Amino acid sequence: VQNATGLWATWAYAWALVGPGGSGVGLFLYGLFRGQPDLVSAGARTIGVALALFAGFGLFFEGVIGLSGEPFLLNSQLASIALIAAGVILVVLSLVRGRRAA
Repeated sequence: VQNATGLWATWAYAWALVGPGGSGVGLFLYGLFRGQPDLVSAGARTIGVALALFAGFGLFFEGVIGLSGEPFLLNSQLASIALIAAGVILVVLSLVRGRRAA
């Protein structure tokens, strides 16, 4: 993608797919082939973390800073809507989980 588009600055957040993502895929496949469910779940969690890092850093670098062009989150009302949505999600998650016993 970077070679085709010339957007080499996207490596600022694409590393999350290579580092943790590659390790997660390796753990997942090794656990799958060896029949070790603990490694499969650890690999799946690592892949999830890699995707979350990629999405989070991608939104920050492209949406706030504008690494590859004009930042799209600060020039519109989308930033306000995203912050309100994040707050609503946090409130809903806290209500669903409730209090945990110590």
